[in-house]
Amino acid sequence: MPPRLGPSSVRLLLAALSLTAVLWALSCANTRGSIKDGWYTQNLRLEGKQGPTLLELRYRPGSPGADWESSSSPTADLAWYSSQQQATLYSDSSCGARYEDAPLSALLQHLLFGFTDVELNEPVERSLSARAALTREGSARLDGVPVDIAVSVTKNGPCVFDLVFIGAPGSLTEGQASYQNFITGMQVEYRP
Repeated sequence: MPPRLGPSSVRLLLAALSLTAVLWALSCANTRGSIKDGWYTQNLRLEGKQGPTLLELRYRPGSPGADWESSSSPTADLAWYSSQQQATLYSDSSCGARYEDAPLSALLQHLLFGFTDVELNEPVERSLSARAALTREGSARLDGVPVDIAVSVTKNGPCVFDLVFIGAPGSLTEGQASYQNFITGMQVEYRP
């Protein structure tokens, strides 16, 4: 069994992840939405040939389980932390002008920016919220610190959704059920 990281190591790991995410997010400005009753909500203004369209995006991943606490993140729409599993889950959306209509494999690769020594399984095709998605899992280093990582990406309407697990080495084995619940329970709604 791999060694468990102490609280200070986990804080360092999360700080490094946050810094990497902040730097990445600065390169593509994010209009923040709000969270109500577990749903992330954001008003979208989409430019089209017939003029602008206004939509409300509402989405939420599935519940990762009782040992996960909702957390705030300056760069993700929604985030959770489990001290028991020494891991973080987060979800993020890129919509409208931030939406990149690239293949899922390219979008998934974007989630790995900032990581080194990345060793992931082959992409697994699945359906998330009735849309095609790709998931990869494995290990990497973030600022030299070894981590377990799982990344999923899907496109739904005018948005791309990223769902990420990151934690101490060995945490993905313990957190596999939590991550599967997190991604397979995802719900997306658009309202005029």
